[in-house]
Amino acid sequence: MAIICSDPEEDPNVLKESDVDRLDQELVEMDTDVVLYFNDPQSHDPPDHERLIARIRSLPEHPGQTGTLQLKISNLKYKTYYFERSWRQIRENALRAEKERRLKNADGAAERRQTGYLCAPNVAEKAAAEQKGINITDMLYQMQEAKRKQHAAPDGGLTPEPKPAFRKRILSQYKALKAGQKSNQKLILVWNAAQGCCDLMAERRGEDRSTDGPHQS
Repeated sequence: MAIICSDPEEDPNVLKESDVDRLDQELVEMDTDVVLYFNDPQSHDPPDHERLIARIRSLPEHPGQTGTLQLKISNLKYKTYYFERSWRQIRENALRAEKERRLKNADGAAERRQTGYLCAPNVAEKAAAEQKGINITDMLYQMQEAKRKQHAAPDGGLTPEPKPAFRKRILSQYKALKAGQKSNQKLILVWNAAQGCCDLMAERRGEDRSTDGPHQS
């Protein structure tokens, strides 16, 4: 009677060269996902690169493996190390660029804010000025004159607004603003390029008023 011999069943826990090749391919494909995510996290899903790195690092290495398998595992671990270092650098560069962009935007907004309008004196400043005999409308008029000279054309440009007309206009704006002013709002003096003068306005929190319509630096 013939004896039929069957091949032993494969041990699923035994690492094969094909397993290493598959992980190698995953690493290469993961590189694209990681780069895209770090450069634009708002548009891409977070990659599972840390899981893949941990899986590759845990690959066993022992003398019982074939030389080819040992070489593939060793090469893959070195490759993973360099990929991880590259990803870390990309992430640091992206974070640095984002920080610089935010600082630049903040500095730009602060500069536009400074050149776009001047804060009207608060209650304490008003009281201190009046104790020195300085009228608050005179202070505001001086602010407007400074802005008018700043924005004047080389040929002389903007004609000064008479102080009586300025006082009447600003007091009218002040009364209208105080009637509807919220407790946390400040009054600001905004340069109106279209009219060639400053307007008294209520500051809206979180907004850059220097770019509103005709009010600009």
